[in-house]
Amino acid sequence: MTHSPLSYEDVVDAIHTLESNGRPVGARSVHDVLKTGSMTTIQKHLVRWREEKARVVPSDLPGSLQREILSFVTSEVKKAQNHLEGLLEEGRAALDEALRTGDELEQRLMVQEQESEARTLRIAEQADQIRHLEIRQAECQERETREREEAHSLREELARATLRLEELPRIRKSLEELTQKLDQEKEARTAAEKDSAVSRALLAEKASSHKPTGRA
Repeated sequence: MTHSPLSYEDVVDAIHTLESNGRPVGARSVHDVLKTGSMTTIQKHLVRWREEKARVVPSDLPGSLQREILSFVTSEVKKAQNHLEGLLEEGRAALDEALRTGDELEQRLMVQEQESEARTLRIAEQADQIRHLEIRQAECQERETREREEAHSLREELARATLRLEELPRIRKSLEELTQKLDQEKEARTAAEKDSAVSRALLAEKASSHKPTGRA
């Protein structure tokens, strides 16, 4: 919803209200009555009101008094105009400052947006690095678990090999004892075979000596 611009008649009505209440007429007091409008517009209408009021000086007054009144009104109007021009200049300066501040804020906002984008990119890169490191860590933990299991298996095999090595002297001794027994058995068998051969020869000789000759 837009508001209609403040008219000259609105300002005059507010001035009449102030005068009827015995209050001084000024841009601030008029604005207090109207509750709207810019101070620059109100001041412009006040200048017009004072100029018109100066032109309706009663004609029955002495000429010198009329001139003094007109001089006073003209001076007041000039002061009001100077004040209005000062306000306008201040408004222009404030507008220029606001525009300059706005440009600076816009530039600063652009820089901040660029920095924010750069931070977002760095955060994304760091997140990728973290994920990569987490994957590497999981792989290392898995490899460590496998190596630990392999080391455990190797330790068990080493323990079994150590036991076998510890049993080796006893096995070697048992083997030597068995070898000695086998050699003894071989020697005994050889001796027995020799004794058997001798016995068979003696028996054969004895049997030959007792065989009849066949003569009468």
